[in-house]
Amino acid sequence: MVDGEWVVQDVDHPGHDGWDNNVVLDLKGRPHTVSIDPKQFGSSSGIEYAFYDGDSWTVK
Repeated sequence: MVDGEWVVQDVDHPGHDGWDNNVVLDLKGRPHTVSIDPKQFGSSSGIEYAFYDGDSWTVK
């Protein structure tokens, strides 16, 4: 959020974008997402997790 307004950002990463996304905010109000990303699309685990640390997104 910027000045009380939601801001849309793409979480870029190589491979498939995943589906069935879930989003939660941590105690600092920073978003964490998790989605299904099947192994045939390049995921090592079948699950994709990303979080925003206040400066940038990290995709695992």
